[in-house]
Amino acid sequence: VSAFKIFPNPTQSSLKIETPFQWDKAEVIDLSGKIIFTFNYSSSAIDVSSLLNGVYFIKIQVDGKDYMQKMIKE
Repeated sequence: VSAFKIFPNPTQSSLKIETPFQWDKAEVIDLSGKIIFTFNYSSSAIDVSSLLNGVYFIKIQVDGKDYMQKMIKE
């Protein structure tokens, strides 16, 4: 996995993860490094409506390797 896609980005309420591989878990992380939410692969969409507006990171784990992308919550 060289990358994964999150959309829509920026988002207001929910976020989807697109990757050709099954990911083990996903985490929403704030700028201080604190894990806000953790989701498993069965989650079709991640509800981020309760987050404050700002920049976060989405980290997914595939076969023990971590991949991150920036997400903007509006």
